[in-house]
Amino acid sequence: MRARGRRDRGSTSLYAVIVAIAFVAIVGLVIDGSGRLHALQRADDIAREAARVAGQQIDLNDATGAVSLNFSAAYWAAVDYMFAHGCDGASVIVEGDVITASCGLRYHPVILPGWQQATGRGSAVAQRVP
Repeated sequence: MRARGRRDRGSTSLYAVIVAIAFVAIVGLVIDGSGRLHALQRADDIAREAARVAGQQIDLNDATGAVSLNFSAAYWAAVDYMFAHGCDGASVIVEGDVITASCGLRYHPVILPGWQQATGRGSAVAQRVP
């Protein structure tokens, strides 16, 4: 026999709605937060490798046997490497035997569309050791 009184059929409790929204928010923070961290790590890796690639652009003087950095080739090698690997913004500074490379990668949120897009920035310095 059915109990008389309030009918629940087809209704959703306020508690279930709040828990579902909280669950989606927590999952979104985990996924989008880790995506931001991954963009930062990847930008750092790309900058490090670009500085390494630039550091390999050397000239050998046949007369004296001295090794020197080819500034133009180093600059363009680093820039080409960073853009080939998806950097949105790249900066390379070659001064003497020191190469500084910086890379920026954008991350667009997947779960929380209202969350701002982020840019992971990484930089690295390579220096020739005599």
